[in-house]
Amino acid sequence: MAVLLDACVPQWLRAELSNFNVTTAWYAGLDQLPDSEPASTIEGRFDILVTLDRNLVYQQNVSVRSFL
Repeated sequence: MAVLLDACVPQWLRAELSNFNVTTAWYAGLDQLPDSEPASTIEGRFDILVTLDRNLVYQQNVSVRSFL
């Protein structure tokens, strides 16, 4: 399972998810994208997005996305 840790998520969490294929937004070059773009950019590349962004549901139409 491919997991993306958003830029706002503490990097130490990556070690805690060692059973998964975890990539950070910084490592993937996605940390500088505007809030309106990440969902369409990561769809098809990651299965799970871990974020602390409480406004994501207002910035993106997440109900139609394939990732959790």
